[in-house]
Amino acid sequence: MPSWAYCYSPKVSTLRWGIAWQFVKREVFLMKMETSQMKKFKFLNTIKSKVLHAFSSRYYIVYKNENGKIKTYQVGCINLYNSFGNKGNNRDNVGFKAYCYGRKQVRSFRHDRIISITKK
Repeated sequence: MPSWAYCYSPKVSTLRWGIAWQFVKREVFLMKMETSQMKKFKFLNTIKSKVLHAFSSRYYIVYKNENGKIKTYQVGCINLYNSFGNKGNNRDNVGFKAYCYGRKQVRSFRHDRIISITKK
């Protein structure tokens, strides 16, 4: 019997397809397990961020905007490493970014427009 006949015999072919099918089933199982673990990981990260926001120190910033209106913002921890510059004025550090609880998003605040900062 030639060697090519052995490779294409129904018994060997069925065996190869069986092994391939087991491999596919295993990969699908692993992918499902990874997605469930990723969901758990994302869920834990959202809980962690909400707890950190709830217990982090808050500040009140009285701020004069570009139009001259004075507003008060309640912000989360002020990280001065989160600063930004102004290329038009050729300055490196013009202000900082902080999480604003009123708008539920990160806001930018310029140093020269801040009237006062009070810790809550």
